[in-house]
Amino acid sequence: MGAPTSPTVAAHSYPRADGIDTEHSPRRRPSTLVTGYQDIANTFHTAWSDDASPGKARRISTGGQESPEHAGDDDDEEGRKRRRMVPSLTSCEACRRGKRRCEPSPLVPPDHRDVGKLPCARCRRFALDCVRITAARRKGPAPVDLSAISDRQHGFQAPTGLGLDTGTALAPIMATEPETLSPRSGRMSASPASLDQMLPLPFVDKMIGLFFDYVYPLTPCLHRPSFLADLAAQRDRRDPVFFALALAVVGSTLVQVPHMLVGKTKAEVEAVARRCVHVEREKVAFLWAESVPMRAEFVVICYLEGIVHLLLGNNTAHVMATAQANQCALAMRLNEESSYDGLDPIECEVRRRIYWLLYQADKSTACLRSRTMLLRAADAPELVFPSAIDDEHITALGYLPQPADRPSVLSGFNVVATLFQILEAALDLQRRRGPRDAQAICDGLREVERLRVWCWQCTEAAPAALRIQTSYNSKVNSPGLDWNDKFHQGVKDFFAGPAEQVNSFLVMQGNILVTQQVVRLVLLETHEALTQQLAGLELVPAETLGVGAAGGGADDMAEDIACVLLDGLKSMPIECVAINGPSLVQKVRFIAIRLMEGSTSPTPQAIRAQNLLLQFLSVLAVIEGMYSFGKEVSAE
Repeated sequence: MGAPTSPTVAAHSYPRADGIDTEHSPRRRPSTLVTGYQDIANTFHTAWSDDASPGKARRISTGGQESPEHAGDDDDEEGRKRRRMVPSLTSCEACRRGKRRCEPSPLVPPDHRDVGKLPCARCRRFALDCVRITAARRKGPAPVDLSAISDRQHGFQAPTGLGLDTGTALAPIMATEPETLSPRSGRMSASPASLDQMLPLPFVDKMIGLFFDYVYPLTPCLHRPSFLADLAAQRDRRDPVFFALALAVVGSTLVQVPHMLVGKTKAEVEAVARRCVHVEREKVAFLWAESVPMRAEFVVICYLEGIVHLLLGNNTAHVMATAQANQCALAMRLNEESSYDGLDPIECEVRRRIYWLLYQADKSTACLRSRTMLLRAADAPELVFPSAIDDEHITALGYLPQPADRPSVLSGFNVVATLFQILEAALDLQRRRGPRDAQAICDGLREVERLRVWCWQCTEAAPAALRIQTSYNSKVNSPGLDWNDKFHQGVKDFFAGPAEQVNSFLVMQGNILVTQQVVRLVLLETHEALTQQLAGLELVPAETLGVGAAGGGADDMAEDIACVLLDGLKSMPIECVAINGPSLVQKVRFIAIRLMEGSTSPTPQAIRAQNLLLQFLSVLAVIEGMYSFGKEVSAE
């Protein structure tokens, strides 16, 4: 005898399409579903059980058609009309991908006209999105373009590189996507196998020329003669790594030079730069599937790709690409001098340059973004700077002497690397935590003075071509009332006018100028912080400090930083300031904001210099807008 049923629980019974009685079923259907389909289910249940004989019951397949063995059970005219109206159920995408039979919904009869609008049994069970695509699929082979075959037979053939010159629009280039698997057709789209299939060769040559004219002085990550020789020998056709390297060079050039030099609109520049990054990533994808030895090209590719992401506004991708470059450099032990033994001069110099490039980027990010320094000078105690020799005098067999009357562009690169070494030492002093005694604070003040002298010496020792000849003195003479408008108009005319050749040494001058003032500002802040710590301790005799000139008036030094930066930027040609781009603008903004925030009792001269610097910064914002691509550029 079974246990009595609780009187408070009502047993709801409703018919199901599969004939199972739900009165004693432990699972209860929601009442909303029962109400919505009660009439349809009752009708179907009646039709299913019209014939008492089990053998004559009509069976309906999943496709909505009668089974062949029972097709003759209903020969009346009404039955034939009903069979012609039964819809054909198309398999949903979930069942198609899983190669499973797509069962119709159990809530309605299989021959119901709305069965295709309801989720199938499997999707309903696992709460999946049931999507049915009714597009007709073509059978047989893909159609062949006979016009192209006819053209070749009659001697007509499309020119190399998509048939575009450097003056035409680049929209057709964007029509070709990287090689990807189509989720519906399962076919692979075409992927470029060489540069001439990716971009017009004249356009590639123009971008490579702009790279070595404007970008190379700031980021000398290549050996110019060997790279151009490999490019002329079409190495990109047989070496995917070199193909990816060339695309990284083109992409980084597009985002680092004004688009008026490229000859394209900002939208076209952004589209081509993103396309270069996508294809470059595809060409080096084998690194994640195969075991290959490390190469210096991998570090250069990741570094240049990070620059593209940064200036396109994708900070997350920039951080990831830069982290890959740093780890690849450390895996190759580029911070150890012993790792360069046995290398030919070209490979040796390229590796040195890329490591010091990563070192500079790390210190710039640590200063401007208040982040932790990753690449330390203490981890590379014996590593020397790259040779101050132009690439034309560096061969695989040895070094040729640099002409005495022509300084190397690498001289400016080494000056900037030295400034970033000073910046690292200043940041270490500034971020040092924990209590200090008077002697430790005095030692820190002496270190600040030593770094300040070192900062001046490294710039004074630079070749004359890298030193700015200032023609303004903001401390003595005030600029004209309309200087701001004139400079603003000059910047707009430069970006709107035809491309002009810019001296590489002048481009490096702007980078050295702003980097030096950033270092001086950090030293000033460090000196002020140590002085405040010392004031909180017991009275210390002045003779024990021994800090020299660094203990002078902070306001005078703040005014000097603002005036030197303002005079230098005003003395430089407008095109040189514009070529430095967002990097220069971010450093100038950093100096202006910190001077305004850190000056507690400014003198009238300091306030005047800071106001002039802020006015100049408003002009530089126009330059930054030429590189932002509609997005905010990070300060890194």
